[in-house]
Amino acid sequence: RNAVAVYQRLVGLPESGTVTYPTWERLYGDYQRAAAASKHEGHIPPDTPLPVRMGATGTGVANLQHLQNALAGRYGLSVRTDTAGVYSYASEAVTHALRRIYRLEGDGSVDRTLYEKMLRDYDYPALRD
Repeated sequence: RNAVAVYQRLVGLPESGTVTYPTWERLYGDYQRAAAASKHEGHIPPDTPLPVRMGATGTGVANLQHLQNALAGRYGLSVRTDTAGVYSYASEAVTHALRRIYRLEGDGSVDRTLYEKMLRDYDYPALRD
C-alpha cells in the first residue's frame, strides 16, 4: 500500500495506495518502456554499441551526452559535454568525473557497467516524454 502511494505521488496520480485503473495503466506503460529498453542490451538506443569510445558518433552518442550533462548538473560538476553526437574529449571528461562519483574503475569510455549505473541514477525508465 505504501509503495503504491509513493509511486502514485512520484508520477502525479492521486495518492490512494490502491492500484486503480489509471495507476495500472501508468505501471504497465513503465513496464513496457523498461522491456523495450532491455531489448537494446549492450547498446545505447538507438544505434550505439557499448563501449562508447573517443570518436564514436550517432544519435545514441547524443542521447548519452544529454544523460551525461543531466547527471553532471545533478552532481554540481563544472564539466559538461556538447550534445552533437560525437564522443569527444569533453565527453571523456564527464565520464571520468562520473566514474569517480560512482567509484568505478576504468578509462574515459562508457562501458555497460557505467551506462547502467547512469540510467539507474537518472531513474530510467521513469523518464517522461
